[in-house]
Amino acid sequence: MLRKLEQNQTAQRLIDVTVELIDKQSGVQGVNLRKIAKLAGCAHTNVYNYFENFDGLLWAAFEHILGQWQKYGQAHRRIDLSPKETFADFIGVQVDFALEHSGWYRFIWIEPFYGTPPQVIYDLFRGLRGAFLHLIMAAAENPITEEQGTVVEEMLHGYCHGDLCKLISRRTFVPNIEQHKQHIMANCRTLLRTLTQAITSPL
Repeated sequence: MLRKLEQNQTAQRLIDVTVELIDKQSGVQGVNLRKIAKLAGCAHTNVYNYFENFDGLLWAAFEHILGQWQKYGQAHRRIDLSPKETFADFIGVQVDFALEHSGWYRFIWIEPFYGTPPQVIYDLFRGLRGAFLHLIMAAAENPITEEQGTVVEEMLHGYCHGDLCKLISRRTFVPNIEQHKQHIMANCRTLLRTLTQAITSPL
């Protein structure tokens, strides 16, 4: 990712500008090295003093955005809720994040770019998935193992991600976004109940 062991002010400014552009332009399309360097106040060739290539800078921005996503969830979560309410609240926060930062969401989940993700990206995703898994296991009506919870987590994420993609792309054709947010939350509660019952029932 970074060529130098420590991020100096220029490297961090390049990351910050990239993250801001992705958010402002609703994704990575149109975000290029020359535009980033110009807004950061340096020559585009200077980027290679800190990053191996453009993808290296994008992975650094990716890491930063994952951190912002995590902070957003922590800042907007409600406390003193039951496990089921905490699960639903978590889903609602994910919807809000996707709507407020659709460019970041597209960058995380939809838009392709190349290069091998650094280990820190895998570690961050593992932490985020682990937190979601913990919520699922706590909210499940029937006790489930971590292995069973992982299956439920994958299915829930697949549904939630698909509906969020439609929502931020304005392909849901609903007049009221808040109503659709509640619809996603209700569907996730139903899926959690149905999947945990199915996975714990004898064949």
